[in-house]
Amino acid sequence: MLKRKMVLLMLLVLLTILTACLTDSCKYYYTEIVPPKYEYVDYAFFEGLAAVRLDGRYGFIDKTGKEVIPLKYESVDNFNEGMAPARLGGKWGFIDAWGNEVIPFIYDQVYRFSEGLAAVCVGGEWIQDIRSDGITYENGKWGYIDKEGNEIVPLIYDKVDYFINGQAQVRIGGMEIGKWGFINTSGEIIVPCKNEHIWIKKEDERYGDGWKNNDVSIVNKNGKKGVMNKNGELIVPYKYVEIHDFYDGIARVNIGGEAQDEINNYVEIKGGKWGYISVNDPPPTQ
Repeated sequence: MLKRKMVLLMLLVLLTILTACLTDSCKYYYTEIVPPKYEYVDYAFFEGLAAVRLDGRYGFIDKTGKEVIPLKYESVDNFNEGMAPARLGGKWGFIDAWGNEVIPFIYDQVYRFSEGLAAVCVGGEWIQDIRSDGITYENGKWGYIDKEGNEIVPLIYDKVDYFINGQAQVRIGGMEIGKWGFINTSGEIIVPCKNEHIWIKKEDERYGDGWKNNDVSIVNKNGKKGVMNKNGELIVPYKYVEIHDFYDGIARVNIGGEAQDEINNYVEIKGGKWGYISVNDPPPTQ
């Protein structure tokens, strides 16, 4: 009799736990700050804004999910120094964080602003990069403008790069035979274009609005991903096809897509809808 009572008591306790986990006592500690509804979202927020795409058009949302810059552009890049490249009518220009079109859409290719200047290009095309399996923009003329659109460095170079510590590498000549050198932010030649390709190591590589280590791990079960904290507790359920790395406490997620083959530790996701989640700290134990 005693043994039967013990078994019944254990069953009652187990039933209570299971019932609690189906109600409010067993919670996941995360917030779907932007429900998955976009065809594409950027991997991080830059200066508080993230690029998104819906119905083939790009715009920007803030960290509450509000669309603060209309989804009307053919393409965009992320914000840096208060400005973002955007393409409209087949040409590139720049917008600010309020959606004002600050630099007219007159260029065929542009880079983000760095140290107050942005590289811009007239002419050119995307072609196969002979040094890799990728593509590169060639056969145009590049120079630099400031944030008022003034041409600071004439468009005379065949290839350029971002400014780092007051210098940028520039190339004169084609992809196969061109030579590289350096200019400063005034356009003055620091190192003549007589060298093979030069690599600059940027020490402060930027990842969104800052990296935040949440002490979490992305876990996989039956083809779906969730998030586990350092105590082994599942704080985001196994419901997403993909969860990317967390930047500043936020990660982009995909529902309904299909994972393709993994290449160089990167899994491409085809289709589905994208959004963002953040992880929350669990309440303190009593």
